[in-house]
Amino acid sequence: MPVENLKSYLSQTNHVWTRSPICKSSGELFSHFHKKVYILRDRALSAAKYYTSAYMLK
Repeated sequence: MPVENLKSYLSQTNHVWTRSPICKSSGELFSHFHKKVYILRDRALSAAKYYTSAYMLK
């Protein structure tokens, strides 16, 4: 869901998670957060593990 009022949203939480890609407005948005954690994943490796999982092999 889109966040319509960022200040209101941030006042109600202390943890935000997104999978949104970095774009031109990311810097402005990230400036509202004191700490940031970036998790980088190899998409090919992730997909390979998913498609060869026990669940997908059924």
